[in-house]
Amino acid sequence: MGRELLVERCLLSTHRADRTKEPSTATQGKTPPTGPLTAGERRGVLIAATVIVTVFAVAAVVWAIFGGRSNSQRPAENCVTVAMASSMGGGVEHACGRAAHDWCQAAYAHGDVHARAVQVQCRRAGIAPES
Repeated sequence: MGRELLVERCLLSTHRADRTKEPSTATQGKTPPTGPLTAGERRGVLIAATVIVTVFAVAAVVWAIFGGRSNSQRPAENCVTVAMASSMGGGVEHACGRAAHDWCQAAYAHGDVHARAVQVQCRRAGIAPES
């Protein structure tokens, strides 16, 4: 009787294993598939790549036309940007329009290192000292 019980248990465990087995897949166990791409898969990859490149090209053109300048920096305004070393590492100062003009006139009245750096950028922006 012990042998029959052992055989029965063995059959039950085999039956349970068959029920829990995953169904076979189209790739027959390869994850990921290692075969060459089919014509349809190649076409899908080509379409996806074309869409991505087109989106990037359109975004670059839109940025170049509309996003290259901020609203505060119009072509008619003269802007001055000065980068200077300081005790805290460095700083960038920026002004446009009337603020840049006033800043430049104040810098032309002084002769220290910071004022000379501002004066150089003012001349590049086309802001000359008033007489």
